[in-house]
Amino acid sequence: MKMNLSLGVKNVESKQEDLETSKEVERRHHEALKACIVRVMKARRNLKHQQLISEVIQQLVSRFHPSINEIKNAIEVLIDESYLVRDPEGSGYEYLA
Repeated sequence: MKMNLSLGVKNVESKQEDLETSKEVERRHHEALKACIVRVMKARRNLKHQQLISEVIQQLVSRFHPSINEIKNAIEVLIDESYLVRDPEGSGYEYLA
């Protein structure tokens, strides 16, 4: 009885490569989201939350379909990095940089 043990090694390597590839894709999507948000906010200066989400989705839909949670996370990162600040009313954002 013969067994081909090399198939198992290839499977593990391809799973690792798949994991690395998916992490890289996620990182690129996150960077694209941040760049898009900054572009929109730089042009508009002030936007309500829903308007910002709508414009970001509209601009990125040809590249990928960002989820609302991904957009919210990118907004939070940009607030932490001092690119955006929340309106005092709490319903929108203002561009700082």
